[in-house]
Amino acid sequence: MQNISINHLRVIKNFLGKGPLMVKDYERYLLNYVSLPTARKIIKNLIDNKLLKVLTDQKDKRKKMLEVLKVDYDNYI
Repeated sequence: MQNISINHLRVIKNFLGKGPLMVKDYERYLLNYVSLPTARKIIKNLIDNKLLKVLTDQKDKRKKMLEVLKVDYDNYI
């Protein structure tokens, strides 16, 4: 598992239990704290560490949805 930064924790805390949302929602949230390329790297790191699950829309395969998996948030603090 790669290093988890405060921005990774912000995403987990904010989107935990909200169900699947579009990638752009995660990017918009992270843009308050970091630049767009960094936000995309953070999202990719979360997917690689299996903290986010990628879902595709059945009708339009281009749309990607992300969902925070059930994780114990306090372990990372």
